[in-house]
Amino acid sequence: MITITNEKLTVKVSELGAEIRSIRRVGSDHEYIWTGDATYWNGQAPLLFPAIGKLWNGQYRIDGQVLEMPKHGFARRRDFKVEEQTADSVVLSLEPDDELLAIFPRQFKLSVTYRLDGNKVLVGWTVENRSNRTMPFQIGAHPAFCYADWHADDEVHGYLSFEGVTDKLVSAAMTADGFRDGTSFDVALDSDGRLPLANDTFLCDTIIELRRKTNAITLHDKQGRAMVTVRHHLPALGIWSPHGGKAPFVCIEPWIGACDTAGYEGLYADRDIVHSLLRGETFNNVYSIELM
Repeated sequence: MITITNEKLTVKVSELGAEIRSIRRVGSDHEYIWTGDATYWNGQAPLLFPAIGKLWNGQYRIDGQVLEMPKHGFARRRDFKVEEQTADSVVLSLEPDDELLAIFPRQFKLSVTYRLDGNKVLVGWTVENRSNRTMPFQIGAHPAFCYADWHADDEVHGYLSFEGVTDKLVSAAMTADGFRDGTSFDVALDSDGRLPLANDTFLCDTIIELRRKTNAITLHDKQGRAMVTVRHHLPALGIWSPHGGKAPFVCIEPWIGACDTAGYEGLYADRDIVHSLLRGETFNNVYSIELM
């Protein structure tokens, strides 16, 4: 476990998956990142790469081949190398071995940077295409944020607000087995422009907003006080909590990508939301987690 700290925050990161395992204010006992208790969900803040969600039949098509890819890709299950570390930052990287090249036939380097800036955690992704062919990929974050003072029988555990959106979200609809069905539905916000987080909020499984309407999402406690804001500039947003919402946390997930539509058997490069790098090109992105 790697620890970085500044005058306001202490953050812990695992080399496994380059995953955030803890965010705390200096001098506070409140943990912002879910503990990974498998009673609810054994993840904490996995990095999704090079796929987001499920692929139809667990397969994708590239270079005339049909290959298998696990849900959310493979990065979250791989050990990253620590390349640089200071008191308040760390850079980790992943390069493919023969096992990964059999799953994803591209030479690449994926680097993840965590840097503290006051009460913000800046999370940077760099993807380098080191192969001779175009490299399509998806990438996304999946951080789970703990509610404050959670009780299972509370009517509302907290709220989400969305910068620039005050009336509704429009979510892609999901099948029972975790694929998009090609339709959408409205998710109404309350009179204060917030989404109440209750034990039945996620009976739809995941709220997937694909309209690019908001780039800042704030989690509020039961009293409506702002706790944490995720800011991003990616085309998709996932919001999820397991067991229909009967869990002590909610995930706020900025993505380039989404799960397949049921029955999709097209090329990987033609999935609805995908980023492609030409030979030698590099992709860079930064999103932030700000404690309020």
